[in-house]
Amino acid sequence: MKKLSTAALAGAFTLSLAFSASAAESQEATFVVGADDFQVNGQEMAMEKSVFIENDRAYAPLRYLMPALGLGHENVAMDVETRAITLSQGEQSVVLTAGSDRLIVNGEEVEMGVAPKFSESCVMAPVRFISEAFGFSVSWNQEEQAVVISKSCTGDVEEEIAEEEAADVEADADEATEEETDADEAADVDADADEATEEEGDADEAVDVDADADEATEEETTADEAADVDADADEATEEEADADGEKA
Repeated sequence: MKKLSTAALAGAFTLSLAFSASAAESQEATFVVGADDFQVNGQEMAMEKSVFIENDRAYAPLRYLMPALGLGHENVAMDVETRAITLSQGEQSVVLTAGSDRLIVNGEEVEMGVAPKFSESCVMAPVRFISEAFGFSVSWNQEEQAVVISKSCTGDVEEEIAEEEAADVEADADEATEEETDADEAADVDADADEATEEEGDADEAVDVDADADEATEEETTADEAADVDADADEATEEEADADGEKA
């Protein structure tokens, strides 16, 4: 068996994707045996090598199977010395090795019964085992002679969406609480201002009362002084009259 060079193995994964698949979205991919293209969510994409059946197992080029599983170049690592390829996504890790019929899924061996096929330009991988390792369902369309892999937005994805929605609701509630608090504080400020205005008004009224009282006191004093003057004048008149009487 030929040993792959670094350039050849790296070249097997050099691919410009016509679309970006996401593992968080529901998706479906169809690989027709013998066809030089495949579909993901209705979008067609050409392949350099077609799918074939061997030992009752469907093989597809790994570089094209990856986007169908929502995997990109950042999800693959290659060990040229051991001829092992590691695919990873989140907490999921899948290792396939040239010539080995064992798939390592999260550290656990899975018996495939068939081995991936490495060549100078391509890695042909058993579709079912790798797809199922990433949570996809695999079915066979006898009429179309096609392998169909699919994954619904359920389980952890739905839970993640629910958590995000709950977080949005909580954020909205916090914002509403802050607005309510601001409104309460504004109402308190208005109330304090009204109270201060009332107190100021009471103070002004008190000042007016004091002023009226002072004015009344002054008027009373003036009246008393006027009365005293009149009394003095009357007394002077009486004294003058008495003096005139004595002269007479």
